[in-house]
Amino acid sequence: MPDLRGTAQSPLIVQPLPITESPETIARQNREAGERAKAQWWSWFLGVLTLAALAGQLLLLGALAVVMRGAMRLAATAAEAANRNATAFTSAERAYLFIQISSETITDIVGKHARRDPSDRAYEDKTESPGLGYAFKNFGRTVARLREISNHLLYSPEFPGKIDDRVLESIPEELVIEPGKSSATYTVLLDEIFTVSKVLDFHKQRAAFWFYGYVKFDDIFGRQHEFRWRFRYRHGDGGFRLIEFREFPDEAGSA
Repeated sequence: MPDLRGTAQSPLIVQPLPITESPETIARQNREAGERAKAQWWSWFLGVLTLAALAGQLLLLGALAVVMRGAMRLAATAAEAANRNATAFTSAERAYLFIQISSETITDIVGKHARRDPSDRAYEDKTESPGLGYAFKNFGRTVARLREISNHLLYSPEFPGKIDDRVLESIPEELVIEPGKSSATYTVLLDEIFTVSKVLDFHKQRAAFWFYGYVKFDDIFGRQHEFRWRFRYRHGDGGFRLIEFREFPDEAGSA
């Protein structure tokens, strides 16, 4: 009987026999593999759809942002245009005041005393007090209602850097100035004593008269305006000459 354990010359070789599965098991395994493949495909498909949906939402949001920016620009442009139109309308229809000097006594006083002899004892004699009368005329299309007036008559070689802005204490009862009409007449006198020597200084152009002040008023739209003026009367000017007339704030510059 041969030795089943094998020898060095003839070793024993053991080979496992293949396991044979039943047809039912094989069918079940094939079915499960197909289901897994289908599940993986659907997962991949759903992932692609999700990415596509996100990309579509991003594109839609971008398009909406562009549309909204355009709408906001249009709205801002429309609002700015409406504001410009409203400003242009109120500027065209508002009241505009200008000051008009109606009378002054300086010319008569100077003509009366300018030829006095400086050696005369009356050289320091007082003269009449120089003054002038003025009014505001409304060149606008609607009424103006006066709120505040300040006026001053100064005698000085040059216009000072620091001025007096005291408000006129007495405001007339006629506060409303109709379009094309003038206000009541106001008068202002020199705040210092005027002498013959000052007359001669004026006649020799050593000094001048300065008339300055401001007026504040409301227009028909409820907005307040302020005009400031400065006139100079130096010998040879032929009367008071307008040096400055400005509105504060400067409406033309802020438009």
